[in-house]
Amino acid sequence: MIATTLSSHRKTNPYGLPRAAPGSRGENFAQHVNREIQELSGNGEAEVHYGDTFIIKTPGSGGFGLIKK
Repeated sequence: MIATTLSSHRKTNPYGLPRAAPGSRGENFAQHVNREIQELSGNGEAEVHYGDTFIIKTPGSGGFGLIKK
């Protein structure tokens, strides 16, 4: 079976409001039964089989408070 991803903020960080920190990027992986880990892009695909694991780490949101200096 082919598993596909269609996600954003894998190459760029989610923006924060003015003077606030950005969020963290997300990641997508396929971990196969043989323990091989295949990194997937935001618009990627992987052939998966019974026992494989599909891992999606969602991006963190951007900040909304002031950054203290």
